[in-house]
Amino acid sequence: MTLSESDTRAKLIDPALHERQWTEDLIKREESAGSVQIIDGKPVKEKKGRIDYTLRVRVNPSTQPVAVALIEAKGYDIKAVNPHAKVDVDTRTPAELLDLIEQKGKEVDEAIRKLRETLS
Repeated sequence: MTLSESDTRAKLIDPALHERQWTEDLIKREESAGSVQIIDGKPVKEKKGRIDYTLRVRVNPSTQPVAVALIEAKGYDIKAVNPHAKVDVDTRTPAELLDLIEQKGKEVDEAIRKLRETLS
């Protein structure tokens, strides 16, 4: 199953955050990321893209929450894989493989010869 970035957020990240007791007032989504520079005495935020999640904690009730984590969602390809499956490894040498190909070629040639005989 392939998950797009938005599916990853909706189906994996959001439920995991809520399960861990993060409340919506402390989760900010799709925020512009970047540093703040002081230019002519005024703060100017540089845009550097968007962050999917910023998680915040409230230090005390009278102040703004402080960012403690940034989460970037990605698309995922999720496959069911049997961890106990036996992995078959071909241990034949190149020479052994060439011999096998040659033998199978002879069998194909013989089968074609017999087919031609039946058509004659």
